[in-house]
Amino acid sequence: MDELEFVRKQLECHQGRNNSISAGDIAEMLGYPVEGSHVKGRELVKRCSKKYRIPVGGNASGYYIITTEDELNEYKANLRSRANKTLERGDLMTKFFEERYK
Repeated sequence: MDELEFVRKQLECHQGRNNSISAGDIAEMLGYPVEGSHVKGRELVKRCSKKYRIPVGGNASGYYIITTEDELNEYKANLRSRANKTLERGDLMTKFFEERYK
């Protein structure tokens, strides 16, 4: 079984936002070193979701298969909020740059 198939099987066991699995747990099960941000686990979940067309959501606890429209809407709202905060931070850095150099 390849890595993405393994991740798919793990995600199938973690359906719904209250039944998540962490990226670190996934990476560790595959024998990867568990680093602070669990980059490898996150990458595998993302690739798995795309390859198998699985609606994967995430929260502070980890990843899960989205099973309801409420979960989907909550996840999308979280993504929008994070994106807006990133854009706001970029705008603030532009302001600071202009204040400093213009």
